[in-house]
Amino acid sequence: DKVTSDGGAPAMRGGQAIWKQVKDILRARLGEALYRSWIEPLKLHNEAARQIVALTQFMRDRVRSEYLGDIQTLWAERDADGAAVTV
Repeated sequence: DKVTSDGGAPAMRGGQAIWKQVKDILRARLGEALYRSWIEPLKLHNEAARQIVALTQFMRDRVRSEYLGDIQTLWAERDADGAAVTV
């Protein structure tokens, strides 16, 4: 693993780094309350397959209907491979 230039923790790479960027943008767009309710609990489960998991089926369904389009667009803008993100 690479160490950051300031000697800190290893730098994130690939899907984890993209997922962090996507979440940061969504936090700014949605506001703290919506972000904490719907986006923050999501986890990148399978980096290679770009699979994001939710804690419950209800949360998954809500994220799919309300936020998946934005997640996919933001991810695609940052990922040269262009593979689809799933929840």
